[in-house]
Amino acid sequence: MNKLVAAVLSLAPHQMKTFLQQVTSFPALILILGLTLWLGTSLPQELLQLDQRLYEIAGGNPALSPQQYLSQPEWLTWGKHVIWAAALCFLLFMLPIPTTTIAFLLAILFIASLLFTQLSAQFKLGIWLPFGVLIQFLIVSSPIILFWAHRRKRWHALTQQRDAALMELAEHKRQQGQIEQALTKLKQCEPGKLLAEAAYEIALLQEQRRQYKAAQKTYQWISGFARSYKDVATKAAGNLAQDHLTEGLAATQTINISQDQKRQPVLGRYRIERELGRGAMGIVYLGIDPKISRRVAIKTLSYSMFDSSELEEVKQRFFREAEAAGRLNHPNIVTVYDVGEEPDLSFIAMDYVQGQSLSQHTNEGTLLDVSTVYQLMLQVANALDYAHQQHIVHRDIKPSNLLFNPEQHSLKVADFGIARIVDSSSTKTGDILGSPIYMSPEQLKGQKVTGATDIYSLGVTFYQLLTGTTPYFGDSIANLAYQILNKKYKSVRELRPELPSSATRIINKAMAKNPDKRFADAKSMSLALTNALKRDFGITPSP
Repeated sequence: MNKLVAAVLSLAPHQMKTFLQQVTSFPALILILGLTLWLGTSLPQELLQLDQRLYEIAGGNPALSPQQYLSQPEWLTWGKHVIWAAALCFLLFMLPIPTTTIAFLLAILFIASLLFTQLSAQFKLGIWLPFGVLIQFLIVSSPIILFWAHRRKRWHALTQQRDAALMELAEHKRQQGQIEQALTKLKQCEPGKLLAEAAYEIALLQEQRRQYKAAQKTYQWISGFARSYKDVATKAAGNLAQDHLTEGLAATQTINISQDQKRQPVLGRYRIERELGRGAMGIVYLGIDPKISRRVAIKTLSYSMFDSSELEEVKQRFFREAEAAGRLNHPNIVTVYDVGEEPDLSFIAMDYVQGQSLSQHTNEGTLLDVSTVYQLMLQVANALDYAHQQHIVHRDIKPSNLLFNPEQHSLKVADFGIARIVDSSSTKTGDILGSPIYMSPEQLKGQKVTGATDIYSLGVTFYQLLTGTTPYFGDSIANLAYQILNKKYKSVRELRPELPSSATRIINKAMAKNPDKRFADAKSMSLALTNALKRDFGITPSP
């Protein structure tokens, strides 16, 4: 008995509820009553003569009891047990299955067959079959079971309709990214395979978002009613955080990317396909927007790069600058589609540009054709002119932020406003350490940054793409900064005499240490590049 009590108490809450509902339902009560009567008809006749008493109650003479004149065959001692067992099975397991009308006809047929068998045996064979109690039991119990089955079917239908509505609402919440609200709706549903499937999808999404603790709780909930469903038992008992490469994203970490689409990580609504590269902010991923099947480049800003004291300010700058960059609409500027935030990072989803950055063409053996370099710098100058008119300064023009598609001979400028986000970080990566090569003197001094800074950086980039080297060198940031602020660089024609004189004029003006002596604006530099292309290469750029 103690073991039985312990087993009942060990049931999960929903299992306990189901157990109590089962032991207090009509079928359970009918079963108890049937077993009691069955046992009663099996007791010694001298203890309980139910058939005899029923005969007397019906008005018969006790002296003329059927048992006094009719015989009872030997097989009746075990045969009546078979009949009682068959009757109970019919009542509890067969009668609730068909429709109410068919079940009612089956009950009448079963009772009539018992009555016909008893009467036939009595009048034709002289055999007394004690089925009176059983027949009366069936007459009373059948309507009760039919009523219970009819109510249960209606309740089941209503429950299915409710669960279908809840699951549809949960799916809508899931698609909107409201995972907790979706789980709340699912937990109102009755346990079953459909609920396990829907909840499992939620748990996978939590894994994709690297919410491993929440995912494990969901798996544990599912295992309470569907432990054998897929790999729920393993995941509920394991440690999801240890099963993945990383729980967060830092500049030196990556996401564990699975080949299974359902297990691929997501950032916001974007599914991550692979890593594209690493930059000052964090890792850049190739993602896909599942709603419109558009490929995007997703640049992450890892919070682990910043001290907790400055993190809130960094996040505010991130969203402010990303919003500003999202307003830029120019053929030579990478389009920003979306920004988002996860617990450990923020991200920008932008246009995925086929090709490679111009940093692939900054060495002597990989230099592009001179006329091509002029045309690309013209595209950058046009993009900067447009951005400056929108009061947005790039702050970090360099070859790695210029994306070149050689097939279309086009270029797009990436990362508008991003340098401002990471510029004040106290923890800077190696990519940031390389950026001072392209910084203007006023930027190194910490003075106000204007469009003239972008013009200076474009001049340095122009210099490097033509010569395969940078105008200044230094074995430390301090040394490099001193060179930029105080020294004169070698002319591009000293390194490549075959270059046209326009290269020297344009670069010298763009890289003047005094911002007032540079091009007045990016449009002026664009005009200088356009005139040089016409005069030196016979190329008239398209407007």
